[in-house]
Amino acid sequence: MADQSSRPSQLKKRDRLARAVRSQPVDRPPISFWRHFPDVDQDPVTLAQAMIDFQTRYDLDLVKLMPSGMYSVVDYGVVTGAPNPVIGARARVGGDIADVHDLLALPAVHPTKGSLGAELEVIRRVKGALDPDVTVIETIFSPLTMLAKMSPAPLGVVFERLGTRLSDVLKQLADDVIAFAQQSISAGADGFFYATQWAETELLTDAQHEQLAAHYDMAVLETLREHLVMLHLHGAFTRFELADRYGVDWVNWEDRDSLPSLAPARAMTSAGLAGGIPRASSSLSGNPALGARYVDDSIAAMGSDSRLMIAPGCVLHQDVTPAVMRAMRQAVDNAAVRS
Repeated sequence: MADQSSRPSQLKKRDRLARAVRSQPVDRPPISFWRHFPDVDQDPVTLAQAMIDFQTRYDLDLVKLMPSGMYSVVDYGVVTGAPNPVIGARARVGGDIADVHDLLALPAVHPTKGSLGAELEVIRRVKGALDPDVTVIETIFSPLTMLAKMSPAPLGVVFERLGTRLSDVLKQLADDVIAFAQQSISAGADGFFYATQWAETELLTDAQHEQLAAHYDMAVLETLREHLVMLHLHGAFTRFELADRYGVDWVNWEDRDSLPSLAPARAMTSAGLAGGIPRASSSLSGNPALGARYVDDSIAAMGSDSRLMIAPGCVLHQDVTPAVMRAMRQAVDNAAVRS
């Protein structure tokens, strides 16, 4: 953080984000956190209200919209089950894609209809209700992540059985993500949380990642250059170098549960670093003081580098309490006072 003498007075939220990502002096670190809302995320009206209420309660600098993690594949005929009680996410339980070869004949989806259309309604409602100074980003998934979410078999089996024919499927998914992203901007989104669950070094060889993941990631991201993009690298031992290769504004990863941690990450990328908060309730222990300590520790780890957004490494677990979230939010204000 900047010295008291150079730290600007109270900043607007958008200005704070813009200055932080460029490592310019800020009044305090920006903060955001997110969780699933499984009780209401199947209806755009109730989900939008939950997001609005969440922002009203915690006054975050950036709102990451939280659709069901399966929203992007439902329109292809995927049926999802009950939410996981720990994280609140859903998983595929059946549907029209019953065999690996069904992936070769995915139906055409429309970016303004079905599950995608419902999410556009969430964007419109949230943006219409919140202060324009609040940055709102939509969650989108990489084509390979979408393929894994809809597949009736592990991806290793898919690779083996479909071989080079998989390229047409991944291109279709990439085109569909791009079309939905364009509609999201029209609906009012300021940018995107681009999530890949296939950047772990132990999931794919370098050659596989290049052919099946990076090629399509870059095709999507190239169309989003004018908008804020936060890259989410899910899991442990990810290809952290993708942050600079993909040219994103922010990189978000599970820095509390994998490598690199915040301090060494400063020298590994020019992107802003969104992290510092563990997502697991077992780490936070329902203890507000501990939540605040994670914030303080993260700020200290960055030294004079202000490229920090306090954020969870992944979605907060369902039993992370409001008291803990309030304490983390208050901690960034306290940090500004102490600077």
